[in-house]
Amino acid sequence: GVSYAAAWAPTGGNGLGYVAGGAQAPSQMVSYNRGTAAWTPLRGMPSPVGRPLGMGDFEGRVWVAGFNQLYFYNPTPGVWDRQAPLPAGTVRVVWAAGETWALVDTANGADFHRLVWI
Repeated sequence: GVSYAAAWAPTGGNGLGYVAGGAQAPSQMVSYNRGTAAWTPLRGMPSPVGRPLGMGDFEGRVWVAGFNQLYFYNPTPGVWDRQAPLPAGTVRVVWAAGETWALVDTANGADFHRLVWI
């Protein structure tokens, strides 16, 4: 089962999609090859994220947003090689028009933050 997992198909057309986290496997990420219909387990995430806050891609890496952190998976060597902090109060992270955005719950409502230092 993949209850509460997140999924992402990176830009660039490499034919792979990714599924990360979930209630049953909070540190797991797998890839799916759309050309062969094959699932491949990947190296586990550095920390369990359970219910990811989002997924996207940045500079050839797939990111997974966990509680207060973005974790970056580099598919070429197959390693998690970077992480970056998220703003306090982040409730969702999205990738849109080539940029990464965080929806942050604040005392006065909600704000969007464009993440530039990732």
